[in-house]
Amino acid sequence: MVSPGGSNLWRWRFHCDQKEKLIALGEYPIVTLAEAPERLLAARKVLAAGVDPMAERKAELEAKQVERALSLLTENRKLVFPGALDKEKPMSNNTILFALYRLGYKDRMTGHGIRGLASTILHENGFEYEHVELQFAHQKRNKVAAAYHHAKYLKQRASMMQ
Repeated sequence: MVSPGGSNLWRWRFHCDQKEKLIALGEYPIVTLAEAPERLLAARKVLAAGVDPMAERKAELEAKQVERALSLLTENRKLVFPGALDKEKPMSNNTILFALYRLGYKDRMTGHGIRGLASTILHENGFEYEHVELQFAHQKRNKVAAAYHHAKYLKQRASMMQ
């Protein structure tokens, strides 16, 4: 389809939530004739799974924006909250605890308490157990499963962080 602005777009018209929608699959020639059907098939699989492909694309774009912002914030380090002395190690429990004290939560909340609260809220909102545990960087108790299962569930974890 040639848009009014003159660009050639691969588009797919579909129905979701009782509405007709139109999604761009890419711009020709950046997306080739060989790639367009692959993108269409991927979008159809998303729709078949009960997810609006346009909503998924929006979530992916937001996740990329968050990733870029975190990259700037953390100066491309692995940790969002690094230790004060060693930037390769996480912030200590005592640093978090004393920050909570300064915020007025002494004897009312701990770092693990916040993690527990967040875990409870995420589970109550229907997020899958495995995705929540992975987001909290919890390791699998079963060493065999941990050795073979390397899924990261990035799309699900990105929606969890919204």
